[in-house]
Amino acid sequence: MTRSSRLWELGMAAALGGCASDPVLIQQMQLPEYTPGGCTAPSNPTRSRLDRGTFDVGLRNRYVGRPLFRNPLTQPVIVRGVVMTIREGSPDGPLVGPTFTAYQTVTLPAADGAPGYLAAEMEMIPAQVGSALRSAVCRFEPTTAACPVPRTTSVDRSLLLTITAFGETSSGSEFEAPPFTFPVRVCCGCLVTFSPESRAPEVVHRSPNCDQGSASQGPASCALGQDLSVDCRLCSGANPQCQPAGYATDPAAAACAP
Repeated sequence: MTRSSRLWELGMAAALGGCASDPVLIQQMQLPEYTPGGCTAPSNPTRSRLDRGTFDVGLRNRYVGRPLFRNPLTQPVIVRGVVMTIREGSPDGPLVGPTFTAYQTVTLPAADGAPGYLAAEMEMIPAQVGSALRSAVCRFEPTTAACPVPRTTSVDRSLLLTITAFGETSSGSEFEAPPFTFPVRVCCGCLVTFSPESRAPEVVHRSPNCDQGSASQGPASCALGQDLSVDCRLCSGANPQCQPAGYATDPAAAACAP
């Protein structure tokens, strides 16, 4: 059976404890939550729903989504992967890179009085596409070693991701879920935030410097550069874009031209 002919409504649903009009599907996208033990995406439809993604290509080159899968059947369901299509702005917009299939096995719990839910982490925009978007969205002016922070113009773009999951039930019936669409804003440097002390020169640094002032209180994002703001102190050592305008590498030097 080809993927295009797979049923997204399960033909054996009645025998499996569901109905043909109640398919396995992606309920929503989840925003990860940071805990001392790491980052997790809640498998709960009432928590951490993300209606629109933000992808800062000035900070990272791939976008990782966390779809929340819903299983209405009284037996476990195995998702084998997703088919991803990325378009400009609308379902009829130009393609951004080729449609691709990401294979990843996710076992969804069976329904037990209520649907079974499970959030999974999946790459939605691969690095190759992210790098091409960076070239299109980020406009950098030339820099020098002494003044490494570029003047940046962000030519934002709006993408629409269409995600189609496929897999099988534990009894072997194949399915293809209804397509799920998810908008993503692509920007350059829009998620970086600067504390007041990073912009105000101190005795140690004559120029603005993100490393001035108190240390960051903890991660602002579970994936730096997507969906949540990023404290500049979390990335200033690795990315010049995490330093404020006017930053000079020599602490004794005056501020660079903004």
